[in-house]
Amino acid sequence: MSTVLTISGSPSAGSRAALLVAEVNRQLAAFGHDTATLHVRELSTVALLTEHTADPGIAAAVARVAAADGLVVVTPVYRAAYSGLVKSFLDLLSKKALVGKPVLPVATGGTQGHVVAIEYALRPLLAARGATRVSTGLFVGDNQIDLMTASLAPNAVSALLATTTEFHTALVGRAGGSRPGDGRPGDSQPGDGRPDDGRTSAATSGTSRASTDEPSGEQTSAAESDAFRSGGVRPDGVRPDGGRSGALRSDLVRAEAGRAGAGRAEANRSGVGRAEAVGADAVGADSGGLRLVAP
Repeated sequence: MSTVLTISGSPSAGSRAALLVAEVNRQLAAFGHDTATLHVRELSTVALLTEHTADPGIAAAVARVAAADGLVVVTPVYRAAYSGLVKSFLDLLSKKALVGKPVLPVATGGTQGHVVAIEYALRPLLAARGATRVSTGLFVGDNQIDLMTASLAPNAVSALLATTTEFHTALVGRAGGSRPGDGRPGDSQPGDGRPDDGRTSAATSGTSRASTDEPSGEQTSAAESDAFRSGGVRPDGVRPDGGRSGALRSDLVRAEAGRAGAGRAEANRSGVGRAEAVGADAVGADSGGLRLVAP
C-alpha cells in the first residue's frame, strides 16, 4: 500500500487535534497504509520562523513530505484560520511540493464559524504548494472530542471513516493509475480492505458531493463566464478561480459562504444531504468539499 504522512499542527501532545491525528492514522493503517506523523511543534522554532531549510530537522521533515505518497494535514482552528505551525511549515515547501499527491485536510474548532478555515484558508494554502488532489475535508467540533476519555464521539468516528475511505480510494488510484474517487464509502463489500469489513458504513443520501478534481480548461472557461454572469458562483458551487487571489475570489467566498449556510439549514429541515452510519446518529451534512461534525 501507500505511505501516508500526517502533518500535525497541534501545539501540544494532549490536544483535540492530537486525538484526531491518532484516529486518522489508526483508520488509514487498517486499510494497509504505512502511516507516520510529523509533529511540527518538535521542529526548531527559530528554523521555522526564519525558513532555515538547511537546518537538519527542517531538511529531514521536508524530505519526509517528498517521500510520502499522500498527506494528511490536521490543524486546530484559531480565529478562523489554521495554526501558525501549519502555515510556517508549509511555507518551507516548494510551489510544486504537493503536485500529484492526494491531500486530506482535517480541522477541529470551537464553533461552526470555524468551518470556513478549511475551504477558504487551508485549501488555498495547499494549492499554493501544488496540491490539485485535495480530498473532501473534515471539520470536527471541539465538543465531539472528549479530552477526559481521550476519545471521539461516534458521529466523529463515522464521519472520519467516510473521509478516510475516500482518501484511501485516491491513494489506491494514484498507485494503480485508476481514477481516484470511483468508490463511495457505502459501496464497499465485505473483505475489500476497509477497516470495518462486513459492515455498512456511511452512505450519503440526496445529491452527491461536488468533485474536488480540477475541471478541464474548456469547462473552467465556460464555468467562469457563467460565474461572472450569475454573481460569481458556478452552478455546482465550485470556485472557478481554483483558489487564486483577486477580487473574484473575494466575491465567491462571500457568495458561497451564504450558499453553504443556507444548504446546511435546508439539510437540517429536510434531512437531505444527511449521512447515516452504523452505531451513530446523524453525521453532519456535506457542504461542497467538506464534512461537518458539530451539534
